[in-house]
Amino acid sequence: SDLLPGVGHALLREDFAQIREDALSRRARLAPVERVLISFGGVDAANHALAALRVLSETPSPQLAIDLVIGPAAVNGDALERQADDHPHRCAIVRAASDMARRMALADVAFGACGFTAWERCCLGLSTIAVVAADNQRDAAAALMRTGAACVVKPEEDLGAALAAHWARLRGDADLRRRMSQAAAAACDGGGARRVVDAMSRRLPEGVSDA
Repeated sequence: SDLLPGVGHALLREDFAQIREDALSRRARLAPVERVLISFGGVDAANHALAALRVLSETPSPQLAIDLVIGPAAVNGDALERQADDHPHRCAIVRAASDMARRMALADVAFGACGFTAWERCCLGLSTIAVVAADNQRDAAAALMRTGAACVVKPEEDLGAALAAHWARLRGDADLRRRMSQAAAAACDGGGARRVVDAMSRRLPEGVSDA
């Protein structure tokens, strides 16, 4: 059987494609950064989320609204909850969120990994500071950097310093956020599931229905 490679066939949930147009329209207005999403996957063994929270704690007023999403298996959940409770900005921590498309659409900047969720963020044009959290994310990280779809922290860099530098640039440069949002949106349009279904339908034997 033929392969269907590439981000164009990424199997994003339908809700990402449904709210894509509204999300991209809002980002085109070049609004200031008011809402930040932090999400590093279900486990986050390296505690990247805590590093992001600490960087944001150094951000002066006006106050930010921080959405911290962690998985049920997060190994540092208790420490993150304590940090969220003591954070100088408004920080809401959510375990195993079921509405990530909506949360990404509302965010102005995200901190996250270079795994599959990178393409969800791209679909919604979300400017991102991304971390290579595993070896199998290196190709995706290279693609994000090459196209300008995200700021990427490389494994050999000092995590805290790199996060802080990227955050300062993104927060202070609305035009950079606009360009990054456009590059991200161009990288993934959220139509991968539809393309896969269409391709499968075309390959069904004559007389066989896909209904």
